[in-house]
Amino acid sequence: MDEDMDWNIDPESKEPKERQRKPRNHAGPLPKAIYDLFLTAVRAKKLNKTQYPSGPELKAIGFPKPIGGHTRRERFKHWAERMDCAYNPETGTDSLIHKRTGKIIIPLEEFENVIRGIHENNGEKHNDLKTTLSVIQDKYTIGGRAFGMNRGVVR
Repeated sequence: MDEDMDWNIDPESKEPKERQRKPRNHAGPLPKAIYDLFLTAVRAKKLNKTQYPSGPELKAIGFPKPIGGHTRRERFKHWAERMDCAYNPETGTDSLIHKRTGKIIIPLEEFENVIRGIHENNGEKHNDLKTTLSVIQDKYTIGGRAFGMNRGVVR
């Protein structure tokens, strides 16, 4: 094949082009700072005092830039519509709940503690991978669209 026709080779250096990562356009797991913003917004919405962070605030905190002409604030509002807030007796605080599934959304930084706690089974006999994954799937959100952890993280 001619090098001129190969789209994966940089014509100047004759080296393979580095692939560009596609920007994230789905929900995915939420870092603690963004999780707290959603928790505040959902609580305020329940009290009919809706307040959403501004675009510059969302940008500063690392909220992903949406694709397709939407603003960060519009995307934030859309995602917040998919969440609810409820008291979690295990932690003694309010937690975000995914409306469609009714499962708990946890911040990215808490994944390890939750997985370890379920695997260790409160100091009793440790759970195996299948049992641990099953318990996590029953209680917490799994997958990017539901703001949850990836199955690969559990493994």
